[in-house]
Amino acid sequence: MRDRSQDLGSERPYQGLLNNLVQKLYLDDLLTQENLSPNLAILKLVITPEIEAIFQVQNILANTKIASGFRRNLDLVEAILVNKFPKLSIEEIQKMLGFREADVTQTRFYQDILQIGRQQEETNIVPIN
Repeated sequence: MRDRSQDLGSERPYQGLLNNLVQKLYLDDLLTQENLSPNLAILKLVITPEIEAIFQVQNILANTKIASGFRRNLDLVEAILVNKFPKLSIEEIQKMLGFREADVTQTRFYQDILQIGRQQEETNIVPIN
């Protein structure tokens, strides 16, 4: 949840789960925390102001040790940045990611958008007889 002011209704029906299996997490609380796990650091990016987001993104990617983990984190971070800052160009997002000549065409987000575009193009093509 974004902050403690959000009320999602009664917790009574879910009390068993809440007591044993679920931990409430308020995104606002993450803003003041340091040394978060990689997953929480990515989640924190959702509410981090733009100026701090640049540093946080570079930190997340720099601290990813495994190549497959890097690709996953890059895909997540890129999706968050694109949604958080929809007016930024590809070059500006590359700069935030700390890449000079990143090949964004290889990211999952780009591939998904490209596939959607191809599907839309196919439905708009009228065969000439």
